[in-house]
Amino acid sequence: MTTLRQRVLATARRRNRTVLLTYPGLGVGNYLYFALRAYLFSGEGRDYRVTLDDGVRPWLAVMPGLQSYFVEHSDVRLLERREHISPSFFQTFGDDFNGDDLDRYITQKVLPSPLFNGWHERSSQLAQDGVLTVNVRRGDYYATEAFRRIYGFDVASYVHVAVAEAHRDNGDFGRIHVVSDGVDWCRQHLPWLEDYTERVTFVGPADSPQQHLVDVALSPTLILTNSTFSYWGAYISNVIHRANLSDVWAPRFFGRGLRAEGSSAWQLDPRWSVIEDVPGA
Repeated sequence: MTTLRQRVLATARRRNRTVLLTYPGLGVGNYLYFALRAYLFSGEGRDYRVTLDDGVRPWLAVMPGLQSYFVEHSDVRLLERREHISPSFFQTFGDDFNGDDLDRYITQKVLPSPLFNGWHERSSQLAQDGVLTVNVRRGDYYATEAFRRIYGFDVASYVHVAVAEAHRDNGDFGRIHVVSDGVDWCRQHLPWLEDYTERVTFVGPADSPQQHLVDVALSPTLILTNSTFSYWGAYISNVIHRANLSDVWAPRFFGRGLRAEGSSAWQLDPRWSVIEDVPGA
């Protein structure tokens, strides 16, 4: 039987817990930042949790090391402190976290997961023939008009500039591998990739988003688009390969009207190779 003292202690503990309130529609990239925040606070002895939705459940199944940072919305109690998502989504490199924080978090919580089981061997398969991996985000960014106005930009021109820079720095590629949720669009708008390699490959129609993340993370030379999914693939790649920070190309642009500071991506590691401009601005 629960005593009065035990009930008082339980109530006090609840008051000491902070819960970040999320909402439906957020992708795995956002949740990885939220879990990073919980991880950093736990290192300070703070009890901090994140509410979860259906979109993140398949990812927690393959990254169980993150499960302890999440709670169901129904488990949030009246006396618990609540935190709402900031305009930056707690994603500002150098403010919300730094490179050392990412290294510890990925090494301790992400890479030991079943999703990356055997990554040492699988990494060599993508790196051995000089692979350049291009990660292109399409999906709701372009299918939904409201998102298109925020996140849409000339992806084909940007990728062309980034590939040219990567080729200048690395020479010919043995293969260019395209990871995208819009493979048909990539085939139609990026045929010139064949000018930089003898072999262009694409993710298969049966490949899951989880496999897409693994492909990006295991690749040492990357071109990203303006997506938190891309950023996390690169963060993980940097931990796996260690010396490839400058071999990550990313656009300065992230999204319009999201912060007063402008459209620049605040998630970028400053050691990456950042594309500032494309033809036609």
